[in-house]
Amino acid sequence: MTVAALLGAAIVIPSFLRLGRAVPSLAASIWIAVLLLRALFTILAAISLLALIPGTEAFAAISYWCWNATVPLLGTHLGVSGARLMQAITIMPLLLLSVFGVSRLTQIAKSHRAIRRRLRAVSLGKGPDGSVIVGGAQVMMGAAGLVRPEVVLSAGALTYLDDQELEAGLAHERGHIARRHSWWLAIAEVCGSIARPLPGTRHALGQLKFHLERDADHWAVARTRNPLALASAICKSASSPNPVGAFALSGDGAVARVDQLLAADANPRGSTSARRMLATLVMVLAVACVAIASSVPSAAASGVKHLGAHEPPVHCPL
Repeated sequence: MTVAALLGAAIVIPSFLRLGRAVPSLAASIWIAVLLLRALFTILAAISLLALIPGTEAFAAISYWCWNATVPLLGTHLGVSGARLMQAITIMPLLLLSVFGVSRLTQIAKSHRAIRRRLRAVSLGKGPDGSVIVGGAQVMMGAAGLVRPEVVLSAGALTYLDDQELEAGLAHERGHIARRHSWWLAIAEVCGSIARPLPGTRHALGQLKFHLERDADHWAVARTRNPLALASAICKSASSPNPVGAFALSGDGAVARVDQLLAADANPRGSTSARRMLATLVMVLAVACVAIASSVPSAAASGVKHLGAHEPPVHCPL
């Protein structure tokens, strides 16, 4: 019941909260905690099958099947046990989740390495504030890389952005790097790939990306004190592609972000009580993540032991 209640909280509570103008770091923390909980619950659900399925009538019935498949050309008899088959089917969801997570993590690592190789190949040299300049007439600016991220901007950005817009845009991308948003997003992507069977996971991932962009806006405005310049830079880059990585100046929710910047709301604070409530919710979700994560190894060991106890009652001839 406790696990079910936490799952319900992870799905329902953030949907009812109005986080569009909340402190971006708190909102992002809530959504990444939700994604972590979703991944953990999906893993626990797969582990629970190891204990639930062996006790079913279908498992017992199929376990007593024994099929002998003959290979005519070799004249060899292959013994196939129903119990072994049911054990393999039971553990398959857990194996698939592991494959999803590892595969997504591998894709992220390969993508970032490919981006760095591409940047070395097309770089035109160093730009303002240590950025890397690439060719192109579009107004493009982004943060690329995971281990050693860099700010990348196009020649078009140098041409079409004025000094204040360029400063604000660079500050936004520096915010992604300073706040380690690439790591947040990498963790979220892996959790999202594991929790894909749960409805609403894609929405949670989209919300996280939106609030990471708001957090970078917050970081930039706090240093440049020029939200209008940042809003103008976002508008100029809105129609440009993002070939450099996960983050770009005109990233997720660009229209909503520009509206907040124009409303002088790029540094939202809200009431003290609202901030405390969100901070408390972050702590509760973090504790839930730790508690559930700590139970996964023991649950997995118990499930595998329980499944292994159901040895084939019939030994097929070899």
